[in-house]
Order: sequence, then structure tokens, then C-alpha cells
Amino acid sequence: MNCFVMLTSLKLYIYSVQLENRNTDMKNVSISEFRANLLKYLTFVQQGGYINVTSKGHVLASLTPPVCQQEAARTKLGSLAETALIHDVVSPIGENWDAMK
Repeated sequence: MNCFVMLTSLKLYIYSVQLENRNTDMKNVSISEFRANLLKYLTFVQQGGYINVTSKGHVLASLTPPVCQQEAARTKLGSLAETALIHDVVSPIGENWDAMK
């Protein structure tokens, strides 16, 4: 498995973790209410809450708590390490590399 495939897989995994951890109980807040109480709502989101900011009934933005990407990446790498074949990724595999000349 080359590095590009591994990084792409890791990004997709992190995205799927974010979707799985999403709370279905999203609070809808009008943009004027959000603007008036910005710090309160940002604190709410930081503590794990989810908010949809709306204007005239249409969702303008969704706020979700930050995801610890480092922790998610470590978890994914741990699961990959269980099934991965580990080889020397620096040495050429019977191919001539221009950098080796």
C-alpha cells in the first residue's frame, strides 16, 4: 500500500469518525440569536453541543465540536498496524529511481 493510499484512507476514516460522533440532537438557532449570544453558543459547542445557525428557516451553518484529529489518526493507524505488511518504504522495489543516479 503506497503512502498516498494510506493518507487518503486515513482522511476518509477521520471524516467517518466525525460523522459517527455527530449528535442527532442539533439545536437550531437563528442568526440574530446566535450573533447576540455568540460566546454562549461557542462554549456550548466546545463542550460537545451541536448547533444549526438558521436564517428564515434555512440552515446557514452547522457548528460541531472540534475533533481531536491526532487521537483519531492514532486509532486508525493502530487498526491498520494490525493488518498491514510492513516493509522498507525507502528502498526501491526493483525499479530504477532517478534520485539514485
